[in-house]
Amino acid sequence: MTAFPCLRPSACAPLALLARAAWAVCAGWAALPAAAQNAGALRITPTLDSTLTAVHSTRLNAPDNETILQLRPGVQLQAGGGRVRGRLDYGLSAFYRSPSVAGQGQIDNFQNRLNAVLNAEVVERWAFVDATATITQQALSAYGQQSVDGTQVNSNRSEVSQVSIRPRAQGVVAGAVSYQVGLSADATHAAGAATPDSNNLGLSVTLGQAQGGGVLGWSALGTQQRVTFGSRSTESGRLALSLLIRPDFGWSGSLRGGHETTSLTSVYRQSYDNWGGEVRWTPSPRTTALVSADRRYFGRAYQVQLEHRFANSSLRFTSIQDANNTANGAGIGQPITIYQALYNQFASVQPDPTLRDLLVRSTLLSLRLDGNAVVPGGFVNGGSSLQRRDDLTLTYTARRSAFTLQAFSSDTRRIDTVSAGVDATPVRQEGLNAVISYRLTPTSNANLGASGLRTHSTATQPGNRLKSATLSWSDQITPFVNVGASARHSAFDAQVNPYRESALSATLNLRF
Repeated sequence: MTAFPCLRPSACAPLALLARAAWAVCAGWAALPAAAQNAGALRITPTLDSTLTAVHSTRLNAPDNETILQLRPGVQLQAGGGRVRGRLDYGLSAFYRSPSVAGQGQIDNFQNRLNAVLNAEVVERWAFVDATATITQQALSAYGQQSVDGTQVNSNRSEVSQVSIRPRAQGVVAGAVSYQVGLSADATHAAGAATPDSNNLGLSVTLGQAQGGGVLGWSALGTQQRVTFGSRSTESGRLALSLLIRPDFGWSGSLRGGHETTSLTSVYRQSYDNWGGEVRWTPSPRTTALVSADRRYFGRAYQVQLEHRFANSSLRFTSIQDANNTANGAGIGQPITIYQALYNQFASVQPDPTLRDLLVRSTLLSLRLDGNAVVPGGFVNGGSSLQRRDDLTLTYTARRSAFTLQAFSSDTRRIDTVSAGVDATPVRQEGLNAVISYRLTPTSNANLGASGLRTHSTATQPGNRLKSATLSWSDQITPFVNVGASARHSAFDAQVNPYRESALSATLNLRF
């Protein structure tokens, strides 16, 4: 295995995507007036994690023992001043594996992990830029071997980079008509995979009645989108008119109808009528309920969202069915991270975004929870697909304990039937990730975690199931140094490449 994959030009595409995103973000930053750039609000925290893991695994009835040293330097950035807000969490993992049945000892793997969000008000109350960038490990196929984490060598896993930039301008004309014009650019790349990259360019224009117009209102939406997977490009356009109804404070709804064209389901552009409606209920800032449904070119699209924050907990459920035009396996129903769940939960406790970020990060650090953790599952898409996904997220925090639960179910099938080699058979998956954390002393705590992922079989593909349980302990011996130990057992049941694995790990974490 090549030690430095970015020496190969084809493997540098994720860095190229990130470079373009960084250039766009920096350009937006430079466009801000000096008064909007509060340097004191930029907080930088370098980190260094080291983990030594002893692994005993059984694959095809052949036992194997291996020792893995993982080093992960990283940096966390938080910007909360002026008209720029954002956060970045990046880590680079380097692995050294001892000689084993699987291979000789060498640094044979580098992995990147990134979760970045930027929101900038470029021109006050008029022009805005929203940007996100992620690097994650995802399965290439739902029917191939599945892994618990990046320490396992797995040819069915790829490093997926995704960049999204959305500039927009909004305002009101003559005090009566509101407008918003937005552009969108998304790029997804799976390193070292045969799956084609995806690029998505879009333009949207929205007109509507300015706020305060009474019980009835109106809006008009026009969109144009170009989606590229490898060498195949498709174009879609949509025009929709909506009647808005606001019968009471906290209640709102809409009825809409329109027309759309697309070349996604045929070599020629075809036309479809579409219609739908929506009902939203927001009785308080802590509770939101939304039901939306539309008839589209691929059939039925819908969205259900229920969210409520209690004093010490939060509950969020979403159910979405829509077209997914990116290679990202999470797709339309991307699960929220533990950081995002706690950030939403603490909204009532700390309304200020900067102070709330500090509160969330201190909670994650004291309880030794991974803020970037999401429920396992998903796979890299090779073309546009119709996806149904249900997500449930539950968090609970107390003085000395915390509980997080993330669960999902999904059904994915390709709707781009023109591309060669398309398998229209739906792929069904379910997964969960649960963690119980308890603070033993003011500086130490214990965590018990369990995760599972199931892929259902089809007429042509056998299913599989991955189960894992982890028990860990950690202690903060100084304000900047944390040590820990963990034990994990995993089982992957499948007709091809099943395995059992047990691992003991010792960790050292430094924060500067």
